[in-house]
Amino acid sequence: MIGILTYSGPHKKTQDLCYRLKALYPNDEFLLIPMPWVDREHDPVLKHRPNNAIPITAKQLGNILNISITDEMDFTEIDFDLEMILIGGANIIKGDLKKSIVINAHPGYLPNYRGLDAYKWAVSEGGPVGVTTYRIDNRVDCGVLLDRQIIEYENFYKTARKVYDLEIDMLVESIKLIRLKAYGKDLTDEHFLPGRMSREAEYKLKYEIDNGASINVGEWIERSDSLWALRIASLEALEK
Repeated sequence: MIGILTYSGPHKKTQDLCYRLKALYPNDEFLLIPMPWVDREHDPVLKHRPNNAIPITAKQLGNILNISITDEMDFTEIDFDLEMILIGGANIIKGDLKKSIVINAHPGYLPNYRGLDAYKWAVSEGGPVGVTTYRIDNRVDCGVLLDRQIIEYENFYKTARKVYDLEIDMLVESIKLIRLKAYGKDLTDEHFLPGRMSREAEYKLKYEIDNGASINVGEWIERSDSLWALRIASLEALEK
């Protein structure tokens, strides 16, 4: 049996993953493992991930696709006697991961870009954009490599969609790689983990995406009405 980590509520990536798994692995049994949603630090300025999930819970999804489902669990209780567990959606897992083969598809080219905003950091820095599948351990975005692929960057939102689609494809493909024991090298944590991109950095990136050029002439500040503005010394600075 193959486990699928997800959130209790509607979740786009889990839904897409489950439909693909049922189509390509009709003889396998799956188990949905729902966990509570944990709010992020702030809403992103650049919303590049698909969010048009079908408005059904994980339990309803399981009923529709005839997939078994556990009770809601927290992120320290990952201890199942399963062939492997695929991450459809999850926060950082803090339990003992030595007993289970847990596979993640990360929207970044590891080990270069770790963390939740890996795609944005790669675009911002002009680094490699891609997807990595790996067997996770107790470090953040580290573990044993399964596969990683680079995507040619076209524009921010079009490439973001290609990253998302490739995550699903590679996560499904990881079943075959695990069964073939096609493991790669260990992914180290020697690269800097930047964490979430600040709203100031996102606004700067948004300007670059919208205008096709970078801006380094002022300071992004949050106003009293919660909007952000660029403080500059003079209008002439923008014209240089």
